[in-house]
Amino acid sequence: MPKRGERRNQPAYVRHVAEQVARLRQVSLEEIATQTTANACCLFRLSLPHPTASESQTLVNVPDLPRPLAIG
Repeated sequence: MPKRGERRNQPAYVRHVAEQVARLRQVSLEEIATQTTANACCLFRLSLPHPTASESQTLVNVPDLPRPLAIG
């Protein structure tokens, strides 16, 4: 992680974290992005964003997504 050891976490590091999670889980960064977006939408009761033309093919083939883990 490029900012390891710094006290503050900030949104600018989200991509680095997602890249590391993708590497550890041996999946694509796109799969991590799709799943975390779906988890956030489920958690906060948001509708999924409308995909762009390039994303629509990917999202059509996504199986039923598991519910996010309970926190606490």
